[in-house]
Amino acid sequence: MNREALRNGLSKVAWAYIFLLLHITLNIGLHTLDLLPDWAGYLLLLSAIPLLEPVLRDLPLLRPFCVVLAAAEAVEWTAALLTGQSILYRFLPVKALLTCLAMYVTFQLLTDLARLAEREGLPAGRLRLCRDLDVVIRAALFLPLPWEEWMALAVVLAVTGM
Repeated sequence: MNREALRNGLSKVAWAYIFLLLHITLNIGLHTLDLLPDWAGYLLLLSAIPLLEPVLRDLPLLRPFCVVLAAAEAVEWTAALLTGQSILYRFLPVKALLTCLAMYVTFQLLTDLARLAEREGLPAGRLRLCRDLDVVIRAALFLPLPWEEWMALAVVLAVTGM
């Protein structure tokens, strides 16, 4: 494996997670623009797959899911910019499907990266912890609970990963 390709692939994954996890918004009139859109994060993950494929053989399985998630997030980003409202996430089955796809992509990607770290003799426990916390928090936040009213519970869930 070319170490330069590996470094570039891991760099793209790191940048992708910056786009996926940070939400810096700009208010334009009544509309909000996310300056670090999720669709760009999924496109970065998509571009990292060919670079990491030689060492992570299961990674190409994520390619179609990254395409679907990038397209869905681009539609949402455009809708939020133009109308100020969500289009896809208003429908519970669509929201559930996209949430499950995003959870799967993160879970599989971080699992593969943890395996790669272990093969290189590096500790992988934190990657697995991040993977598990991501799944637990996304699943908990998807539950139809009044999170605004139960902020203390939400903070406890986020901190403990329960």
